[in-house]
Parts: sequence; C-alpha cells; structure tokens
Amino acid sequence: MEQTSSTSSVRFLKLPEVLHRLGISRSEFFRRAHTTPNWPLPIRLGTRCVVYSSEELDSYMRQCIAKRDEREDA
Repeated sequence: MEQTSSTSSVRFLKLPEVLHRLGISRSEFFRRAHTTPNWPLPIRLGTRCVVYSSEELDSYMRQCIAKRDEREDA
C-alpha cells in the first residue's frame, strides 16, 4: 500500500511524550483540554490505549507561536 507524504510523518504519541513536548503537567494538560479551542483530541486505539496525533500537536504548537507573534507585532 502506498503512503502519501502527508501521512508518513504522522506518529501516535502517548500522553507522557505529549506532556514532555508541551512542557506542562498532567493536570494542566487535562485542564486545557476542557478550556482551550483547537486542543489536540485523543484517539482511542483500544479500551485502555489513548494516543494523540503528532500532526495535531504540532499544528496546535504552531498556532500558539503564531498567536504570540501577532501580539508582538501589534
């Protein structure tokens, strides 16, 4: 089966890696999940296995950087 370039870089990340990449605590992660628009949504792979898309996480982080840059330009 052929993979496209847009899906070849997507990885599933478990919560500890997501927390490490964002630099926040577990409690802060779940607090933001309920209050932050465009927050990466969980992907359930099984009854006890939840992962997050690296692509969605990267997109969220880029949006945070863009928002910061907009404020600095103003």
